[in-house]
Amino acid sequence: MQRQGVVNHQNTSDCHNHTQHISDSLLQILGEECNNTDLDAVLSKEGDWGSGSNGTGQTRGSHSWQTEFLDSSRFWIPFFLTPVLFIVGVICNVVSIKIFAKSSMRSATNIYLTALAVSDLLYQVFSFTMSWKYYYIMRNVSLYWWYTPFGLWLTEASNATSVWIIVAFTVERFIAISCHLSRQIYCTENRTILVSILTFVSCLTFTGGFSYEWRGAFEPTEGNPLNETVYKLDSTGAWKEDEFQKSYQWIYTVYFFLIPVIILVGFNCFLGKFVRNTERDRQVMTRHRVFAVTQRQLNDNQVTTTLIAVSMMYIICQLPTNLLEIYTLVYTPTSGSIKESILMELRNIFKFMGRVNSICNILIYIALYRNFRKHFCTMYCRRQTRNLARNALR
Repeated sequence: MQRQGVVNHQNTSDCHNHTQHISDSLLQILGEECNNTDLDAVLSKEGDWGSGSNGTGQTRGSHSWQTEFLDSSRFWIPFFLTPVLFIVGVICNVVSIKIFAKSSMRSATNIYLTALAVSDLLYQVFSFTMSWKYYYIMRNVSLYWWYTPFGLWLTEASNATSVWIIVAFTVERFIAISCHLSRQIYCTENRTILVSILTFVSCLTFTGGFSYEWRGAFEPTEGNPLNETVYKLDSTGAWKEDEFQKSYQWIYTVYFFLIPVIILVGFNCFLGKFVRNTERDRQVMTRHRVFAVTQRQLNDNQVTTTLIAVSMMYIICQLPTNLLEIYTLVYTPTSGSIKESILMELRNIFKFMGRVNSICNILIYIALYRNFRKHFCTMYCRRQTRNLARNALR
């Protein structure tokens, strides 16, 4: 009896070792196949983000870096970073408008900077309303979903206006420092106001196609005891042809990114060279001989340097978004794949960088624009100092 138990135990051990050997072989084969399989092909068998299941109600890739990246970006950007950026952006742009509206700051260049602050303020407001779609409570608000197509239109229009306002004051500065006779003709306050209004109207007209692409729709939830209605965005079918949609996006990218960037780089190279040459000449000249001219050159150089910094900040902040748009126009990822989800989240992150651009301008003004810094300190810093002094006396 004891011998038979020993034999049975040995057979069981042999079977276990044989089974382990087979499983190790299978795992090795599967591992080699998975290494040669594209990530999209593997994930396509499991469905879209969050829909694949391994029988336990969890996705097999739920612990991958892609999942952590998507979860983190979908939480931090709409629920924390966007509201903070909205509050800071509104305060910064309102302060800029208030300072540039002073009579002592009135000039053609400052009118352009005021128009830029207004368009950036509108962009902050409308882009913040577009982030409300991530809030759970908004899915039952029908008015918001009917407003969303127009909010998207106004967001793109205000962003496009900011782009061409930057181009406008760059060209204006080029004319002011290179063509002194044309400066009194083209660089006037009335002409600046007219150009700003025409820029906004043209951008509003050109981006009107965004309001026809989407519409608010409702979808009753079946099996819900409350019989609540969930609203969402639905395609209008206005752009049925993919080629037409891609053509419109290409035109939009060229008109609102490639052409402005080329203009800004070209003119700013000349402006930078001009500032460097005038600074070099000023150091050579004696102060008592050309004091008045040198003071005027100093003011022009400060304004020119400020505008160059604003232009470069725009290019740095908007470059990732537009490069990603060009990439998606050239290469379209598989629908429902992890690459599509990652590209969507990268687009949200890069658009957030574009919103950061609208609050960086006031920092540039304070650092480089002496007149703006003087009024800013007069309005806020000295007022705070007086309040502290009064509190100390009490």
